[in-house]
Amino acid sequence: HENSYLTARVNYHALVREFDKDSQKTEDYLEGQGNISLGQETHLAALHISHRRKRLLNTPDALDVVENRQERDILSIAPEIRLGSPSSDRLLTQGQFTQIRFTDSKIQDADTEGGIITWSRPVSAISHFQLATQLTTTEFLYLPERNYDYTRADMLYAKSLRLWNYQLKMGHNRSERQEKTFDSPSFGINVGFVDGRHQWMFGSSKMLTDTSTGNGA
Repeated sequence: HENSYLTARVNYHALVREFDKDSQKTEDYLEGQGNISLGQETHLAALHISHRRKRLLNTPDALDVVENRQERDILSIAPEIRLGSPSSDRLLTQGQFTQIRFTDSKIQDADTEGGIITWSRPVSAISHFQLATQLTTTEFLYLPERNYDYTRADMLYAKSLRLWNYQLKMGHNRSERQEKTFDSPSFGINVGFVDGRHQWMFGSSKMLTDTSTGNGA
């Protein structure tokens, strides 16, 4: 659904699986994602709300059976303030509030708070340049010793041609937990081709991630 103030997209599916001779217990779950945005691209303020539910193995090396699967719910709220116009210099400030919950592995339950500041400027009618910085704090409900701060800063150049489009990003990110610090350069490249009948996309990136928040999983 979409109108001049609201954009909503919902894609969930329910599944029930029964196994012959009760070899495994019956499995039923709801999986998918939903996104609601209040405020359009040209508005001064916006609010983004998203929810994702995914079925995962308890551990990456676990045997893929019902007893080893669990659900992860991620609820995110992101208020946004925009100054300027998409056709000129623009400053965007976004808050980030995320709640991560697991049905079984409660030790992974966490809350994340932080924000992103982004400045962008058109270089030409078909390209733009962007600078961004982010700071977030993640607190684990049952394992406070795993709490960490994450920071990143990067720049991006994007160009859209008649059939081709590409993005180049490079920067640096850091994760700090108690006495441990992880630093890493980051980069990303995305190339797309669209001709009306075909659509090809290629992407590659390197950065520090946290799979509990859905990055990389």
